[in-house]
Amino acid sequence: MKIGAEPMILWNSDTIRDIREPETDIPAGSTLHHVRDGDMLDYLAYKYYGDESLWYIIADANAIMDVMVPLTPGTQIVIPKL
Repeated sequence: MKIGAEPMILWNSDTIRDIREPETDIPAGSTLHHVRDGDMLDYLAYKYYGDESLWYIIADANAIMDVMVPLTPGTQIVIPKL
């Protein structure tokens, strides 16, 4: 699976589903997280790793250079396996 392409949305009256074709490979064992409003790297590190200080692992895996910029809701980011 890959991330980063233009989104294609399929929907009906009950469901909206993002079916974008990603551009980069996701490393084996990684999780794909759909960013929600308010998600921050330290929160995601705590959620997935149990340690908020590991935020830099998620930042590195997603080439996030400015950790002060809020994550964009609706985007997908890779959560690498430790």
